[in-house]
Amino acid sequence: MKQAIATFLLIVLLCLSVFPAAAQKPLSYKDGVIEFDRGEFYSAFATFKRLAEQGDARSQHDLAVMHMIGYVGKQDFKLAATWFKRAANQGLARAQYSLAELLESGRSGEKNKVKALQWYWISGILARREQRRLLAKSKVQLLESQISQGETLRARKAGCEWLKTSKSRLNLTTVQLSVCAND
Repeated sequence: MKQAIATFLLIVLLCLSVFPAAAQKPLSYKDGVIEFDRGEFYSAFATFKRLAEQGDARSQHDLAVMHMIGYVGKQDFKLAATWFKRAANQGLARAQYSLAELLESGRSGEKNKVKALQWYWISGILARREQRRLLAKSKVQLLESQISQGETLRARKAGCEWLKTSKSRLNLTTVQLSVCAND
C-alpha cells in the first residue's frame, strides 16, 4: 500500500513538473465569482485571496465580504475592514461604502463617524449607479445630522484631499472633482 501511494505521488510530481501551467493556471475575478455562485466557498475564497494580494480591487472587496459574513470560518470584521480599505483606496465605490459602514458601526475595531462620513461622501461621488449614489447621499445626510459642523468639514476636507491625490490614478473627471472647488 505504501509503495502504491509513493508511486502515485511520484506520478503527480512528474506531471506537475512537466505541466507546470496545470498547477498554477491564471485566475480571473470571474473564476472566483463562478466558484462562489456554485457554493464552492473555499475555492472562491482562495481565488479572491490570490487575486486580492495581486491588487485586484473587486477581489479585495469580495474577500472582505467573505471575511465579514464568515463564509470560510469565523467572522472577522477587522480583516474585512483591511481588505475594504485596500479596495476603497483603489476607487471601488462599493468598498468605500462598506468600509464606511464598518467605521460607523465600530465593527472594524474603530468607531469613527468622521472617517465614515468621508468614505460615504467619496463613494457617493464615485458610484456609477444612481441607486448607490442616492444611498450614499442619504447616509451622508444622516451622519451630518449626528456630528458637529466642524467634524463634517474635517470629513469633507479629508475626502477632497483623497480625491485630489487620486485624480490621475483614477482618471477622475472635472465634474467629480468640482465638489472640492472651494477647498
